[in-house]
Amino acid sequence: MDLEKGNVRVLQIFLVESQFRRENKLTYGDKDPVVAEIDLKPTLDVENKRIGTELQIKASISINNVKEVEASIRMVGIFEYNDLPDEMLEEFPKVNAPAIIFPFVREHLMSTSLKAGIKPIILAPINFVQLSKRRDEGKEKE
Repeated sequence: MDLEKGNVRVLQIFLVESQFRRENKLTYGDKDPVVAEIDLKPTLDVENKRIGTELQIKASISINNVKEVEASIRMVGIFEYNDLPDEMLEEFPKVNAPAIIFPFVREHLMSTSLKAGIKPIILAPINFVQLSKRRDEGKEKE
């Protein structure tokens, strides 16, 4: 099936790496926040009309400076495109692709935390548009 002009299609979303650690005795409660760090590695293959984005989320719950729960999840999305404007080619790997991948990361962390015998860890939604703007502003200051 040919891709229509100006469209993007998901080819694959896959787990690259997953690490999870919890303390045997936990003291955190419902009000203790999950701290999440986000790292993006976008790639663009113009010759093959492919976009790749690696999304890594590191999440933790700390009580009194002790990390009771830690997780690191890396997933990659591979996308195919056809005749996208330059603006979209620049934006898609940093905004749209991670927004598509994030629910898979979120579900993986929730499922893993349940398997670890603790309450499900549910990451808050992320505004990837704002995240991209903040990162671009940070690069301009360098």
